[in-house]
Amino acid sequence: MDLFCHIGTNDFHGARHTPKSPESSNFSSLFYSQNRLGFLNNDLKDESEYNVTFSDYICRIVNEKYRELMAEDPVHINQKVMAGIVMTRGLPLLENGTVVAVTTGTKCIDGGSLSLNGLALNDCHAEILATRCLRDYLYFQLECLQHAYSEEEKADIVFDKEEDSHFYKLKEDIRFHLYISTSPCGDARIFCPRGLEEDEENDSVADQHPQRKNRGVLRSKIEAGEGTIPVSNLGVGIQTWDSIITGNPLYTMSCSDKVCRWNVLGMQGALLSTLIRPIYYSSIVLGSLHHHEHFRRYLCLRTILLFYELCNKKHSLIRTIFIIERL
Repeated sequence: MDLFCHIGTNDFHGARHTPKSPESSNFSSLFYSQNRLGFLNNDLKDESEYNVTFSDYICRIVNEKYRELMAEDPVHINQKVMAGIVMTRGLPLLENGTVVAVTTGTKCIDGGSLSLNGLALNDCHAEILATRCLRDYLYFQLECLQHAYSEEEKADIVFDKEEDSHFYKLKEDIRFHLYISTSPCGDARIFCPRGLEEDEENDSVADQHPQRKNRGVLRSKIEAGEGTIPVSNLGVGIQTWDSIITGNPLYTMSCSDKVCRWNVLGMQGALLSTLIRPIYYSSIVLGSLHHHEHFRRYLCLRTILLFYELCNKKHSLIRTIFIIERL
């Protein structure tokens, strides 16, 4: 279904996403025009800042940084999936962001390329690489804090030392925002080319999608390729080094499942967890192949329901801090 809008002397045309849609929505220009015409407030002071204008801003500065970095390398500037992380300090969030990581990638290595010496990255999907870069940035910030003696030097560092504890915590005004040019592989992406059909969005009609039983399940990436399969279909137990080097496929957790895990445990990883308090992405901005209901399910709803069933506690047990917007 197409949508037309007329504002002043400008005409805008929006169309439903298809698998071949561009990275950003056709209505990005509409939201920017609204901003210029004064329909959206530039001086946002609270959580309402997480709106489509902010999403467009995150998308724009990440793409600008990527083009700046690749300006002298036209051979490799083309990419399938790009991810970036933007850090903001205080309010307003608009025009207050710094790009700390930009990455591209869509593949994982095969079992024969594994390295016991840490010389090979198993997962080279863009959003995973971006998070690894952010962790490296956090290590660097901890090192800077160890050598900062004046208050002026400490003011630029993102961490504060907790009193009566060896842990460090993120300053209250620091936020990290994840941008992905398309839905993460796995549960978020597998149903997105078509999304929910009209009759599926009606609660009075039974879900007739042929893959409906696989919605929300854990999925594994295909070795050295693209795409995912349900973990329940693998038919294998715990992966071992011996089994992989003798020819068994290497299975890697899907990006949807990893992002969902970060929403519960934090994105800092196991080693940094011994030094800092958990850090969560304050927002996630997606480009193409984005469906609101699938995004909510993969990101937080399936963990909320699981923990509610297991612990019989309030849903607030799980962090659900994401404001879900589409470009």
